[in-house]
Amino acid sequence: MFAFEGIAVVLPIENQMDVPQHFISSNGVLNTACLLVLAVYSAMGFYGYLAFGDTVMDTVTLNLPNEGFYQAIKIMFVGCILVSYPLQFYVPIERVEKWISRKISEDRQNFMVYFLRYLMVIFTCMKKYC
Repeated sequence: MFAFEGIAVVLPIENQMDVPQHFISSNGVLNTACLLVLAVYSAMGFYGYLAFGDTVMDTVTLNLPNEGFYQAIKIMFVGCILVSYPLQFYVPIERVEKWISRKISEDRQNFMVYFLRYLMVIFTCMKKYC
């Protein structure tokens, strides 16, 4: 289910489209993207189970051997997470920036935006350890 939890991204994308009706139509962006994600994840699950059988681990990276090529694949997974984090964080950051633009003087806004972005990232990372 986690593959479809990009709701924080869905509404901003729809708002930025030239023709928002194309987003939710029967052959629109949302349905096509969900179908593609469903196909990729189903294929990964099917072929992963086919390859590893009942010894399949919870996370796909735990199934990979500790060889050089597979270590590179694990590093690519980390890269994907790092690249997608700002995309998932778009809506909270946008809300904070709007609040800052109303409450903080213009000469301090830039500093506060970056400072609060930093704090929000640190907060979400620290939640993992709590």
